[in-house]
Amino acid sequence: TTGFSITIGNGVYTLILDPAGALLAGTIVLPAAPVDGQVVRISSTQTITTLTVSPSAGQTVKNAPTGFTVNLTGDQGYEFIYRATNLTWYRLQ
Repeated sequence: TTGFSITIGNGVYTLILDPAGALLAGTIVLPAAPVDGQVVRISSTQTITTLTVSPSAGQTVKNAPTGFTVNLTGDQGYEFIYRATNLTWYRLQ
């Protein structure tokens, strides 16, 4: 319940975090070999005080969140779409 680091695998489109309690910090690394237009969703049942959403090597993440508050974010989670032409993940929500 203190922290975590997860790398989302290639071909994985949804990451659901269901920890026993709130987390102080966590890092999520987006897939290394996404396809153009791939969407990745991240959801959590608990608050994550400090959340880092990182790109894989050579990629960029635009408008990355810095935390996850269940009462504000929980229903929708976060969603990113990948654009291959500039190797960038864009946050949709």
